[in-house]
Amino acid sequence: MDVEGGVEPLQDDKPERREHPRQSVDATADLVLLLHDATVRCRVVDLSLTGCRLEVLEEFLPAVQSRIEVSFKVRGIALRFYGVAQWTDDWRRVGIRFVDATMRRREELTAVLAEFAAENAAKAERLAAEAKAEEERAEELAKAALSGEACPDAASTRPPQGPQLVRPAVPPGAHAAAGRMERRKQPRQAVDTSAEIQVVHGGLTLPGRILDISPGGCHIRTNQPFPMGIFLRVETVFRLHGLPFRLGGVTQVVHDRYHVGIRFLEMSDRKRETLDELIAEIKESRVGEQQAAAPKGVGEPPSA
Repeated sequence: MDVEGGVEPLQDDKPERREHPRQSVDATADLVLLLHDATVRCRVVDLSLTGCRLEVLEEFLPAVQSRIEVSFKVRGIALRFYGVAQWTDDWRRVGIRFVDATMRRREELTAVLAEFAAENAAKAERLAAEAKAEEERAEELAKAALSGEACPDAASTRPPQGPQLVRPAVPPGAHAAAGRMERRKQPRQAVDTSAEIQVVHGGLTLPGRILDISPGGCHIRTNQPFPMGIFLRVETVFRLHGLPFRLGGVTQVVHDRYHVGIRFLEMSDRKRETLDELIAEIKESRVGEQQAAAPKGVGEPPSA
């Protein structure tokens, strides 16, 4: 039940009522329903000193206000807490409030959360520096497109990993010219699945649909206008072929008020392998459909 994914601050789509900040984790857990003496497999999505959010791996959710026991392991420390189910949602997630925690358990959890917070601060500084460098690069590309000149270091700059970095305020001509410079290593695959964009700092959640996806990012059409710009830390929550995903990333391009390009960041090996396999399956399926629908060549003899 060890932690498998990265760690970063996370804001929930529920109104924040906790006194203590949450930390995002990815750890397997057992949720015991005390009234029914039943155990449900799940994952810890985020964690604070007073509670946690779980993603249930089975088609079962505890009733709100039911008494539970949750056990999991982080940083090699086995933790077990009694609690109450505060809320559930359509994504098979449940919010747990810890109750009657012993002093020793609280001290162990405090130490773990302090380690997470220190790592998050260092990660935030690194991501801010990377975002600033990419923003400067995007401005250079836009200026080069407007002037019709090639960017001086274009040959030595690696291609972007996801949708191209272009400010929404760039004139249409510059946007198109800069788009021609884009060379993706990972081709997109068209999909149509519901999704949520969750803004990490701000608590905003925007539902929508993923229109295409690659291992490096995705394109989402939101159900309501997207009120922010690029280089914004977000989490993308969606299901692909029935498997749930929660991927951290950054908004990389805002095509218009309803279309947002997101680049995935620091994905765990497990999640990346699963996503790669699903995208490969989608690609193979599309190729098979195209071959089946292609007309026979002219002059081919009719089938017997």
